[in-house]
Amino acid sequence: MRTQYSTKDTRIADKNSASRYIFCPTTYKDAGKTLRIELTTYTSNYSGIVNEVYCGNKADIWQNIYNTYGISTFIAFCILFTDIASILFGIALKHVFHATFDMEYFGWCMILGSIWMLGESKI
Repeated sequence: MRTQYSTKDTRIADKNSASRYIFCPTTYKDAGKTLRIELTTYTSNYSGIVNEVYCGNKADIWQNIYNTYGISTFIAFCILFTDIASILFGIALKHVFHATFDMEYFGWCMILGSIWMLGESKI
């Protein structure tokens, strides 16, 4: 199956919209035909970039996506849970010793970083 798509590349300071996976089931009758992807937007703020098009079994495609992008998403979740633990630990130390500790502020900063990583994740 040949894939055909056209996009207008209007990059605006490297702003990309969120990715989305759309599965289009095909049958053996579609073999050799052209697959045309048509994008419609109601604003000019999108970058016009189309991610790679995968052809194959749905389970195999998901396995490929998880193998490619899963480790960075896993690291982002680990950082998020570590940050939540450091914030709770900092709050507990504040109540025990009646003083502020920088660990709580570090946790709040890193929680923003982990949320950013999760927002950038392809999964």
